[in-house]
Amino acid sequence: MRRSDPLYDIVLITDWNYPAATPGRGSAIFLHQRRRAGYPTAGCLAFRRDHLIWIAQRIIPGEALEIPLLLEKNIFRGSGGGKPPALTTGDKA
Repeated sequence: MRRSDPLYDIVLITDWNYPAATPGRGSAIFLHQRRRAGYPTAGCLAFRRDHLIWIAQRIIPGEALEIPLLLEKNIFRGSGGGKPPALTTGDKA
């Protein structure tokens, strides 16, 4: 996966439709950097670069990463203001 822009500099791969692939369900879903707010993906999950780095630094291979359900127009459920919830942590990594 090569691009001339930085969108795929950091890519987290999910196990979507793997290992027993179901035809018509898509080949993959990745977490990667977004272009900018309001630009859709082709089925992937796109994040601001700093949020993607925050996630990448904390994930543990083999453990589940839960993604909140999205409503229309990329509004996170329960966020109250139509913006993704702030990423916070008790540590200062």
